[in-house]
Amino acid sequence: MAKKFELNEVEVWDGNYAASQALRQAQVDVVAAYPITPSTPIVENYGAYQANGYVEGEFVMV
Repeated sequence: MAKKFELNEVEVWDGNYAASQALRQAQVDVVAAYPITPSTPIVENYGAYQANGYVEGEFVMV
């Protein structure tokens, strides 16, 4: 089971961070991505969520 991710304060997010949060909240099974600017932060953030146990989905680099 994925760890719970809590936000206790108001935060300002850019679009890439918001997209990575949407992936986390959707609990997708597979993320297939080609990290290229300007979307690289989405892939990096999702990878961090996976490494820290916040998501259980598979990450596939294409």
